[in-house]
Amino acid sequence: MNSLIPYLVKNNRAILLFALVCMSCIRPKTSVELPELPPQTKVVQGVIGKVLFKEGEFAASGELLKNGKAYGVERLVLFYERTSLKEVEIGEGDFVKYISTEVLDSVTSDKYGNFSKNLPEGNYSIFIKESDRLYSKLEDEDYFLPMKIEKNSSVNVIIEVDYKAVYKSGQ
Repeated sequence: MNSLIPYLVKNNRAILLFALVCMSCIRPKTSVELPELPPQTKVVQGVIGKVLFKEGEFAASGELLKNGKAYGVERLVLFYERTSLKEVEIGEGDFVKYISTEVLDSVTSDKYGNFSKNLPEGNYSIFIKESDRLYSKLEDEDYFLPMKIEKNSSVNVIIEVDYKAVYKSGQ
């Protein structure tokens, strides 16, 4: 160790470079910021959100692991009447084959996954059009991605489309 000290003192640049390379190998936690909308598209009453596509490995807590990816995607976001498990025919995984409630509105997210939509007051369920199928997550109350819009307020949502993600416990 003592023989390394003169080398380390002489080569501070090498140490700094080594430290920077090591730090770049550390993956950050998945964190998503909702879009800042231009003034003309501000939502007075409705929803502001992001559609995130996740694939690869993630810790059970949702943190990215070495081959996990999470990125915004362009998708059709459908706002249905609040929909329960009893009102759908389940497909494979988190996909739904048939929904008996009505589509009330829709919006397409941009290539980064950002979207916003003014909506009337009410209770909604959110579904994502994924190829020729509908994707959503069942929440604790047995409703699919439920959302309540109240008068003169907006709701922020992040929709994770994660059928290609694997969650590992103990990571």
